[in-house]
Amino acid sequence: MHGNNIVVEIAEKELAEEDVYKGTVGNIISDKSGIVEKVYVAEGTAVVKKGEIVEKGDILISGVVSNGITTKAGVMGESLDGEGIRYVRADGQIILKTTYIEKTKIPIQKDVISKTGNVEKSYKLKINNCYINLINKVTNFEKYDKITHEKRFSLFGQFETPISLIEESFEEIKVDKVKYTKKQAEELGIVTNNEKLKKKISSNAEKVNYYNKVLENEEYIEVETVVQCLEKTGTYEKIKGN
Repeated sequence: MHGNNIVVEIAEKELAEEDVYKGTVGNIISDKSGIVEKVYVAEGTAVVKKGEIVEKGDILISGVVSNGITTKAGVMGESLDGEGIRYVRADGQIILKTTYIEKTKIPIQKDVISKTGNVEKSYKLKINNCYINLINKVTNFEKYDKITHEKRFSLFGQFETPISLIEESFEEIKVDKVKYTKKQAEELGIVTNNEKLKKKISSNAEKVNYYNKVLENEEYIEVETVVQCLEKTGTYEKIKGN
C-alpha cells in the first residue's frame, strides 16, 4: 500500500483598502465653507441640515450613533456606555452652496514702461578690488535699465585669475501714460477676476450664479466678481481615541 502526501499551503489574505477602512471609525468634516443644500447619510449621524452655514473643518456627519438611531446596516451595535452608543465610519454626501469673491482695482490712468531698443555700453577691467576704466561712457538716456555682466579670466581654461571684465549695458526705456475708458477698465477688471477665480474653483463645481459689481471714482474702477456654486464636500477624519 502506498500512502498519499497532502501538502496544505496557508496564506494570509491581503486586506483590501475598504476592508481596512471598516475597522476604523470617524467623522466626515467639511473641506470648505458654505451653506448646506443637500444631506445624504449612508452611515453615521447627520450633524447639519439644509440651510445651515458651515465652516471648513466643521463635522457634517458624525461617526457616533446613539439613542436608537440606526446606521446603514439597520442594527444597533453593542452598547459602549450603557446607552446604546455605537461608533462607525461615517459615510455620505453633502452638497454646499459656496461663494467666491474677487476684487480688482484698475487705475483710470497708469504708466506703461517699454524699451526703445537703444543701448549704450561701458567697460571696466577689475583686478581684485581695483577698477580700470576702458570705455567709461556716461549714458545720456533720461530713463534706463542698467544691466551688469562680469566675465572672469582664467589661465588655460582651468585656473581662475583675480582679473575680470565688467560690461555695463544701459537700455533706454520710455514711460507712456495710458488712460482707460470706463468700459475698458471694467472689462480688464472682469478678465483679471475671472483668471483668479479659475484657480480657486474646482472644475467639478456647478456654477449657479455669477455677477459683477462696478465702483467708479476719479482715480480707478473697482470690479467685484461674485460666483456661487454647488459643490460636494466631505473629508474623513478619524475619531480621536479610536
